Amino acid sequence: MDERPTVLVVDDSPDVISLINDILRAEFRVRAATGGLAALKLLAGGKAFDLVLLDVLMADMGGYELLRHIQQMPCMAKVPVVFLTGLAGDEEETVGLRLGAVDFIRKPINGEALLARVRNHVELKRSRDRLSRHNEELEREVQRRTAMNEQIQDITILCLASLAETRDH
Repeated sequence: MDERPTVLVVDDSPDVISLINDILRAEFRVRAATGGLAALKLLAGGKAFDLVLLDVLMADMGGYELLRHIQQMPCMAKVPVVFLTGLAGDEEETVGLRLGAVDFIRKPINGEALLARVRNHVELKRSRDRLSRHNEELEREVQRRTAMNEQIQDITILCLASLAETRDH
């Protein structure tokens, strides 16, 4: 089974998808959607993704709108989204980051920078996932030990009560 992290690329340009696939495929499994609606269908299929690369401007559904849909999916709540855009203004970047994207990459794409950013965001996500699992394990252990302490406390009280009754004439 392929254990490489999975990256979803959503862009309405097949050339951009092909370029990103060429850059990432050695280290990542790349899944592609040629628009927002196709991405929603893919995401509804329940596949797990480690990162989403999302174009801001697409014909059927804009990237900002798609991000809002992604954020409402429980299975995608912790998946980082990186915007791709050919827009030159800083305002688009600010909007994207305020909406919850973790990064913003401008086109034309610098392959080495893209690969480094994807690696970093995927590793951050995996670290957060490990930390979350570890916290859940610790919480279960605290609950188990708390229950054990309560049992010991109850037994101790019963023993003391029993001892007091046997000594009381």
